[in-house]
Amino acid sequence: MAFDGQQRLVLLRCQADIFEMTNDYRIILPLMTSVVVSVLISHRLNPESIYTTKLIRRGIDIRARRAPNPMDVVTVGTAMTSDFETLPRSMSLRELASKFNQTGHHGFPVVDERGMLFGIVTLTDLENALLEDDVEKLTVGDIATTDLVVAYPDQTLHQALGQLGIRNVGRIPVVERRRPRKLVGILRRADVIAAYARAAGKASSFSSNLGHMRVGSLTGTTFVEIELSPKSGLSEKRVRDLTLPKDSVLVTIRRDGRIIIPRGNTVVRSGDVLLALTTTESEAALRAYLKVEASDHSLSP
Repeated sequence: MAFDGQQRLVLLRCQADIFEMTNDYRIILPLMTSVVVSVLISHRLNPESIYTTKLIRRGIDIRARRAPNPMDVVTVGTAMTSDFETLPRSMSLRELASKFNQTGHHGFPVVDERGMLFGIVTLTDLENALLEDDVEKLTVGDIATTDLVVAYPDQTLHQALGQLGIRNVGRIPVVERRRPRKLVGILRRADVIAAYARAAGKASSFSSNLGHMRVGSLTGTTFVEIELSPKSGLSEKRVRDLTLPKDSVLVTIRRDGRIIIPRGNTVVRSGDVLLALTTTESEAALRAYLKVEASDHSLSP
């Protein structure tokens, strides 16, 4: 017969009464031994107590193992973008501005004459450089960020997210461990989220599963999801023409049950559900910009 928690207490009480009646200290060791043996046998026959049994009946198993988080399983090498464009550090800023306008990208890796990683240049770098007096003399190498945070192909996405949060950047270069200037890929926030969706196998219901991600706690970011209404002033605009607030990036577009990874030429339409990633400081400005006659479906990790 198995004893539950209440029966074990009754058994202990009975044994304590025996000691009180006999008042013989020599009985303590046999009593302790019998208690231990009875508890072990009871647990072997029925590991559940009167408390956990109620949970089991409700379908809750507190001992069940949680499914592994895809962020701890998927590697950077799997998620990163391998087909990317690099810019020479000798490129003029006029050519750089044209490149940003043509592609709609927000940043490019910069390489030296040997094709090795030199730095990262972003649209913000260009905007700041245009304020200088001698802008015509500057090159991409002059304005690029060279003090870089990098990732390695064998790292997990969980580790990479922490590095993205170090500098609060939207992309980091991926390099070989043995050759820290050998560029093998670019990891963007959009790549991380797309890889998570594939690993979880729930791309069709992607936005409903974002709460399971720990992006917010790792990087100080939050998600904002907006469904564009027919009256929205953003409808039929290209992604490159959207004036998103600082530190904000459009991550996915959900359209007719499909998940679209936006590019510069992607057109947003009424009925699209735009999912943007932003910092907590820029969240209010992003909501104000996207919520133009729109239906708010905001998320928070």
